[in-house]
Amino acid sequence: MNFLIAGRDTTALGTAWTLYELLKHPQILSALREELDAARREHSHASPPDAAPDELVSYETLSQLPFLDAVVHEGLRLHPPIARDIKIAAADDVLPTGYFIPKGSWVLYHPYGMGRDVATWGYDADHFRPERWLTMQRRPTAYEWPVFNAGPRVCLGQRMALLEIKVALVHLLTQLELTPCEGLEGIGYIESLTKGFDRPFWVHAERRGE
Repeated sequence: MNFLIAGRDTTALGTAWTLYELLKHPQILSALREELDAARREHSHASPPDAAPDELVSYETLSQLPFLDAVVHEGLRLHPPIARDIKIAAADDVLPTGYFIPKGSWVLYHPYGMGRDVATWGYDADHFRPERWLTMQRRPTAYEWPVFNAGPRVCLGQRMALLEIKVALVHLLTQLELTPCEGLEGIGYIESLTKGFDRPFWVHAERRGE
């Protein structure tokens, strides 16, 4: 129950912001759809003829979709649902850099800013480019990509949240054609614990092939 409650807004926003970026970048959306359609075709050949559509993408299949994984990670990098967080030192401590933290100090870290740090992500850090996750020599640590926190306070629901976002995107993008009803420029954040949209963006949806 804690996973579901704590992950409701954050998972929904992670899905929504990733979808927002996909709609802004039709070529990336098309490439993702190609991967998803190929996976569904392959899985459908291995499934019984009477298999329900929801069974065509399994947990095992989701783990074998590298571009989908890259898209989700890139969406969360640019739009972490919790853009900043504060910790309070329970005792005197020293950071790995040698900086002394007195007991009671408030320490703020900023996943939004860290996700756009040129030193970590390159000159195009503020661009939605999922391919970076497929070509990097090593994936950043949780301390470099702290969307789910890190260390002893890492989010226990991380794997579940990533799975939920992937499942939602798979079903939306394989079954529906989505077209923005208006321009997507100028949409910003609301100031709250989680970073939602400051205004709705309306999307026209119809079943693919109709």
